[in-house]
Amino acid sequence: MHVLRSFFVGPAAKGLVALGVMLAWLLVVIQPAAADTITFTGQGTNANGTCGQFEGTPPQPGGTQTWQFNLTQTDSGATMSATFSDGTSVTNIPENTHNGSTSMWFITTAAGASVTSASATFTPSGPNPQFVVSHCTAGGSPPPTTSPTTPTTRPTAPTTSPSAPTTGPPGAGTTTQPGVSPAGAAATPVVSVPTQTG
Repeated sequence: MHVLRSFFVGPAAKGLVALGVMLAWLLVVIQPAAADTITFTGQGTNANGTCGQFEGTPPQPGGTQTWQFNLTQTDSGATMSATFSDGTSVTNIPENTHNGSTSMWFITTAAGASVTSASATFTPSGPNPQFVVSHCTAGGSPPPTTSPTTPTTRPTAPTTSPSAPTTGPPGAGTTTQPGVSPAGAAATPVVSVPTQTG
């Protein structure tokens, strides 16, 4: 009993307390930072949500424009979702580039489109992050669109064996041998059998 009492009140007890404090500190320090979400509030757009500034000449009606969204005070790996008045919509797209502590996305819409909504999910790297439209440029290709009612399908594999290419004299082109795989044709030599006439 005396041994146990001296253990809990002696130098060993102080060591256990110090160890406990150190473990608690390590859990706080090595715990990854929690992701945060920021909602776009219109910085860099006109009152109607259209692009506030064009770098170069604005796009012609019927053309396209590319928006540059910037999110400051963030670690790399941020994602963004947005909808626009022309029907363009992106969901959880990864940043296109990361420079220092700024995530950047480039999204193409129809010329004259406006931002309907946008948000970003990120790990903060500092205080007071800002989610803005830096500027727009004329041109660009819109992101692919998908219809929620149309399922995505993959092409099916062919049901027949592929044909192996064979070559003839120069200029004759490439022909195929039905039912022979390209690997089989390469491994199997083509032998000509002489025939006798007479």
